[in-house]
Amino acid sequence: MGFLDFLLGKKEEKEKKKGEGAPFRIRTKFVPVRLKSHKEEKIDLIITLKNITDKKQLVSCDVLISKNAGVGFDSTCLKKVKEVKFGEVEAGEEKEKEVILYSSNQTKEGNYNMLIIAYQHYLNYEKVLGKMKKKIVLRIV
Repeated sequence: MGFLDFLLGKKEEKEKKKGEGAPFRIRTKFVPVRLKSHKEEKIDLIITLKNITDKKQLVSCDVLISKNAGVGFDSTCLKKVKEVKFGEVEAGEEKEKEVILYSSNQTKEGNYNMLIIAYQHYLNYEKVLGKMKKKIVLRIV
């Protein structure tokens, strides 16, 4: 009957839409918008997480910077991974955390990829129920 369904115009939605079934929504912004190359500066990455389910959740995030980037989470730019714990987020609640990124005199200009992985936990931070990823780009001029 698949051929007749095709002729008659009946379609089945099998694919999930992007973001459907996700337990939370992640928004990010940089303050200021970009960094200057070859200078020792810092920039704030503001992560806003909203619980879009009807239950309370325990949430944490990992922020990862690509290894070739001349920025890091410490002033020496060696630390490339940072864990941010949001704690318990009520249904419909929105929480915001700030992560500071540092550049050095060795930082070259370009666009650097970053990855944010948000984890949904069960009881404590050791057990993971699910995760969600978001890719962002840091611009250095």
